[in-house]
Amino acid sequence: MGELYAVLTGDLVRSGGRSAAALGAAQAALQGAAERLERAPWGEGAAPAGPLEIFRGDAWQLVLGGPRWALRSALCLRASLLASGHGDTRIAIGIDRIGRLDSERPSRSTGPAFERSGRALDTMPRRFRMTLDVDPARFPDARWQALAAHLCDAVVRRWRGRQAEAIRLALLYPDDTHAALAQRLRPAVSQQAVSKALAGAGWAALAELLAMLEAGAAE
Repeated sequence: MGELYAVLTGDLVRSGGRSAAALGAAQAALQGAAERLERAPWGEGAAPAGPLEIFRGDAWQLVLGGPRWALRSALCLRASLLASGHGDTRIAIGIDRIGRLDSERPSRSTGPAFERSGRALDTMPRRFRMTLDVDPARFPDARWQALAAHLCDAVVRRWRGRQAEAIRLALLYPDDTHAALAQRLRPAVSQQAVSKALAGAGWAALAELLAMLEAGAAE
């Protein structure tokens, strides 16, 4: 396969001391977030190339057919998990070709994108919870893309409760007004409440960065 894929590999933060019920709730929140990505109205290549697979209890992997949406998808997963109240996850994004894709069990797939993602997660410094690794021969701005992921991570760590939920919806529905996002929340809230939550979560700068990266990936 010559086309590029994005492989997201992650593990739950501080999973060692969790009960089986707490771990199961976090896994369910991740699965639900991945299912929402399948319906995201972002454009071609937005849907995952298969289900999110959980293995070893706290580790998981997801394959995206459209690398353009990789960072937005990773942020959606973290926002969903934080909004659920079931913790956070580290994520390493690897963008490259793949050799063999197992659409049912991503962990049994092979190729450079999987190797990049797995290696990036294993070597990620503890001060980060998100990173991105791409082939510098294909992406001259590879170092800047990794830096963008690290900066996004710094923003994500500020999200709490309703902020994370508002960000999750803003990521999923980038064309929605704040009023429309307010109606998607359950229970629904005021437009002012959504605007305040997004402002406190650093949404304006994040949205600008994502728009720039996604526009560049589409060229």
